[in-house]
Amino acid sequence: MFLLRRLLSGVITLLGATFLAWCGAAIVDATVGVAVNLVPYHVWLGRVLQGDLGQSNMQQVTTILARAIPNTLWLVSGASLIAVFTGVLVGILSALGQYSRFDYLIALIGFVLYSIPPFIIGMFAKAFVGISVNDFVSNSRGVWFLSLRLGFLGVGILGVGVALVAYYLTPSVNRRPLYSALATVVVAVALIWPLQYVFAMPGIGWSWLLGLAVLAILLGLGIGWITNRLLGGDELDLRAAMRTAAVTAFFSFLFIVIDRFMGIWPEFLGLRFVNYRPISTIGTVRPGIPDNFWFQSLNSLTHLFLPMLTLVLVSFAVYLRYTRASFAEVMNQDYVRTARGKGLPERVVVVRHAFPNALLPLATIVPLDLAGLIGGSMLVEHIFAINGMGVVFMNSFQLIPWIGVFVIDFPVFMGYNLVVGTVMVVANFLVDILYAILDPRIRLTD
Repeated sequence: MFLLRRLLSGVITLLGATFLAWCGAAIVDATVGVAVNLVPYHVWLGRVLQGDLGQSNMQQVTTILARAIPNTLWLVSGASLIAVFTGVLVGILSALGQYSRFDYLIALIGFVLYSIPPFIIGMFAKAFVGISVNDFVSNSRGVWFLSLRLGFLGVGILGVGVALVAYYLTPSVNRRPLYSALATVVVAVALIWPLQYVFAMPGIGWSWLLGLAVLAILLGLGIGWITNRLLGGDELDLRAAMRTAAVTAFFSFLFIVIDRFMGIWPEFLGLRFVNYRPISTIGTVRPGIPDNFWFQSLNSLTHLFLPMLTLVLVSFAVYLRYTRASFAEVMNQDYVRTARGKGLPERVVVVRHAFPNALLPLATIVPLDLAGLIGGSMLVEHIFAINGMGVVFMNSFQLIPWIGVFVIDFPVFMGYNLVVGTVMVVANFLVDILYAILDPRIRLTD
């Protein structure tokens, strides 16, 4: 019943947001006196329900959005994942070492990054990072480190590192989950060579890699179940072993994919239109790239590197400050002191008692922040000439030269607001679910 009410509330919110956007367009039309393809709201809504968002400059709005949304999703999803992971990790470390030199240094870095406007970071990244990396790679062509790969040893070492971290984050008092994770690393290393044949298949793509990642997680769950049974673990150990092995399996597969990209990297650098200057400072495409998944993916990643770095630095400062403040507050709560007084290991106190409660503020911030970024980081997209949702919004305001005023391209404007409004509604829905997962006192049912 609760979920149904939230769904109904989301639909009403979306209708209200799009109606307010329509009112704004109507006011502009009435004030300026220039047609903006404005139609009554009920007519526009009826067309939307039929899948028709209208036309702009002889193009369907759905086509315009279909080109812009993937670019923004790639940029935002990658930047958000990196920013959340690094921000939360560094924030927790800073809170655990409260008032130490490390804490003061991290606080200084966070304040500096938080106070610098995103377009300043983007311009510096474009002028210095991109040019410096390109010059370094161009001057170092043929040097051995440009052709490095992780290989069996690298994947194994990184997999063991992930296994140790995953075990530390598991609130278990014995080592059975660690043994399950290490067994997963052994299996992953053994699968490196067979996976190379899969990666060389003509139809390989991101959907294939996603499916393989799911299979890796399922394989990790199976290894965790088998090893726990062999070692005589109980039900609590079983959940911890399966969870730890699944996390290790996912990251081990990720390392194998990175190793594949590293193997393609030297050949990619030598392409005619790359010419050992891989980092692009503008656009999202480069001509002359072979029609191969690995080459095309490296082309996209090198184009998104600088804008993604800009968004990561901006978002990292926000998540760092929130995590540090929340975790420092939680560590001083009575239930944390009680857990310590019962003699629980510090690792169990941090992971089981402090960590979930410290994440509650981030459960509100991260989904809404991600939804806002999907609306488009206009300045970042403009600096790096990325045709994303921010550019779509800017293009919905057109200048009429002969009268010198801006008018709204109504179909594009409403299509943009429909997409962003839908994402915001979904984000709010995810916030409710995350709260129920992190806080057992909250229930999604009456």
